[in-house]
Amino acid sequence: MQNFALAEIPTRKELIEEVDIGPFTQKYDRGIPIRRAAFQLLQTLFEVGALSSDSILKVVDAIVTCGLVDTAEEVTVLTLQILAKVTQKACVHVATKLE
Repeated sequence: MQNFALAEIPTRKELIEEVDIGPFTQKYDRGIPIRRAAFQLLQTLFEVGALSSDSILKVVDAIVTCGLVDTAEEVTVLTLQILAKVTQKACVHVATKLE
């Protein structure tokens, strides 16, 4: 399950739709629910202790590289919540990725 969630975290350009609204174009990201669900799955796996030390490193890496730079505010807020929880229990893993 962890690998599935990690595969769904990056923003996929094919799910971003541009709609013309008069003189403006609006972007709709259809991948937000998928990314949010993937991060929630990783959060649940971390909370129940289903992740090994190596898996926690992969999750932290995904949070830093994909989650914190996501353009969707709700995904960014969720990743900050996960990062706060991981920092409380496994601060060494977070400290290695801060650079």
